Amino acid sequence: MTPIEKRKKFVLKTAPKVVTKPRKPAPKAIPSTGRPEMESVVSSNIAAIGYKPETSELFVEFNNGGLYSYDAISAPIWEQFQKAESKGKFLFAYIKKGGYAYHKLS
Repeated sequence: MTPIEKRKKFVLKTAPKVVTKPRKPAPKAIPSTGRPEMESVVSSNIAAIGYKPETSELFVEFNNGGLYSYDAISAPIWEQFQKAESKGKFLFAYIKKGGYAYHKLS
């Protein structure tokens, strides 16, 4: 046996065994079952918006028919969103880029 082969054998025998535990999947947030009354908006991309203050959920219905809910939206953000001149720009800049969790509902 060559010195290199001896070294490999030694390293293999003495290397610590790595024990990995199976990962548990991250818990998924459960989207709300009830949708609030939606208000139509003038937007090239968004058809209607709604908010449930009791759960802090924002609902956005797009012109293509998609409906999304966004979690943990505070009442001041909702009020600013309602007043925003461009709903699409506000949604992108403050909600999507803000890292809020969302769920596609339809």
